[in-house]
Amino acid sequence: MSFSRTTGQVTKIGEISGGKRALAALDADFTRERKVVLSFNDLALPDGRHFQLQTSVTPGSGQVMRFVAAAESKEKKGVKDAASEKTKQAKKQVKQEWDNAMKQLKTPGRVHRLKRYVEAQLPVYSQYIPVGAVYFAELNAPLDLGTEVMTPQMVSSIGGPLPPGSVVHARLTTPLTSATSQKGEAVEAVVS
Repeated sequence: MSFSRTTGQVTKIGEISGGKRALAALDADFTRERKVVLSFNDLALPDGRHFQLQTSVTPGSGQVMRFVAAAESKEKKGVKDAASEKTKQAKKQVKQEWDNAMKQLKTPGRVHRLKRYVEAQLPVYSQYIPVGAVYFAELNAPLDLGTEVMTPQMVSSIGGPLPPGSVVHARLTTPLTSATSQKGEAVEAVVS
């Protein structure tokens, strides 16, 4: 499997506000953390073609979020059942945190992560962006990738059903909030 690569540069290194520095100092953290702004300006495709980019970059979470509707219970649960359910959830969360910690210990780079953790406990340490950091780059100008001749097979597959297990990436165009959103409310998204 080959991947497209993008290159860019640090465009700005900002200062942290005085209030945040004071709070950090009260927590015995004297590192002057700075906000780093990046931009990506070149896209290299696996076939060797290069395209110029103009982007606005924001840090990404690196996590896939899935929204799942809560199961509706038809029977009323008592206080004892609710307490039992809370206990099960707490045990499940502790087990998941333990499993995540074990994954961290077993994946490559654990010595580096341990070293960075120990450094972060010091009152002064260097700031860095780790390898594998995820960023979202939004194009500020259209990207022309050229044209491609459509074959009869390609034309026949347009509008057909997606194969099972396909992943579709979409960006919400309507906000969702637990404070006001209701079950069955329409949600709009743009397929990306």
